[in-house]
Amino acid sequence: MKQRFRSILAIVQAGTMAVLMVASASCQNSQTPGTNAQAKAFLDQLELKSPPYWQSDTKGNLIKVWLSWKEANDTNLALLSTVGSIQELGMRPQRHGLGGLTREGFSSLKQLTNLTKLNVGCIFEMPPGMFEEICQLKGLRSLTLYGAFPPKKAEYENLKRLTNLEELRMSYCANFGGQELGWLTNLTHLKSLELPVYSGSKADTNVLSCLKNLTNLDVQFWKK
Repeated sequence: MKQRFRSILAIVQAGTMAVLMVASASCQNSQTPGTNAQAKAFLDQLELKSPPYWQSDTKGNLIKVWLSWKEANDTNLALLSTVGSIQELGMRPQRHGLGGLTREGFSSLKQLTNLTKLNVGCIFEMPPGMFEEICQLKGLRSLTLYGAFPPKKAEYENLKRLTNLEELRMSYCANFGGQELGWLTNLTHLKSLELPVYSGSKADTNVLSCLKNLTNLDVQFWKK
């Protein structure tokens, strides 16, 4: 019982320190007092989750945040974009971008220069332009898309911009075919690739032979 109390106390202390670090960083970036208060209030809400929907490092800097469908919207992403220490962000929005999440929400994440890992699930077909905004986050080293894909296959070409990507995981992206594999050849730092291929064959993966750093390749072929 004492051990459990100490664990809870440690979480509360870490959360308090994270909020203070957020407020300090926001002041240094000349954010308005209103933005600081809103960001702090939002982090306080995440702290009440069980387990907490965020994680801080040993110095109290907020480094990891997870958003459920209730929190994943443009307003909250804009608030998080003021917390420059965030390295990892995950979310499970409502289907088809409902609930206030649009391409503008992902656009605001460009301010997170330390963001290296993004996990987006259960949007299914994304609203227009959202996938393009995700691919503008050029600092990403890891991208996971679970049931989240652009409305048009041509938009997969935007993946070429993620030249720092080391890990790409895609599941239930129903319009990714063998032809789209050719747009991954620019990702020369890629070490791990897991994705489904619809309307393709094993021969389509030959274009990936140029990826010399690729050590884990898991391609599943599906027929519509």
